[in-house]
Amino acid sequence: MDDPMMDSTMIHDVEPSLPQPNISRIKNKQRRTELYREMQRQKRKIKLKEKKIKKKEREQLGDKAPPKQVPKTIENMRVYDETMVNPNDEETMKDEAMDEMSSYFRREATPKILITTTDRPTGKTVKFCKELKKVVPNSDIYHRKGLDLKKNNTPGCYQGLH
Repeated sequence: MDDPMMDSTMIHDVEPSLPQPNISRIKNKQRRTELYREMQRQKRKIKLKEKKIKKKEREQLGDKAPPKQVPKTIENMRVYDETMVNPNDEETMKDEAMDEMSSYFRREATPKILITTTDRPTGKTVKFCKELKKVVPNSDIYHRKGLDLKKNNTPGCYQGLH
């Protein structure tokens, strides 16, 4: 096990032959944490030895070495979804043209933005809304004055903000 010139066939023999103790049954917390740390050290040593062996094997084989493994990522493991719609599909294009928001996406109409706050805003919030109105073009501020937002969805329609 301490031989630095191990073959790649011996990678699987590096693991300790004794079974791992069930440390959850040890009631003494200090002893349990010591055993856990020791198990982690052993795992790290084994992993490091495997890495060294693979590196030596790659250096010895040169161009004939096996390729490095590609890590599994969300993008690599993504499965193609048949339910995705092709954006160039004729039916999709007609649906997008008939959509009520299509004029905004084609930039034919400029969107109007309604800025609201909590029912009792602080001075900082009111000041922030005024600054936001200056920065965001075509926007209006509506102060709710203690009214519930769900009951108060009509002022935007009255001002042409829909």
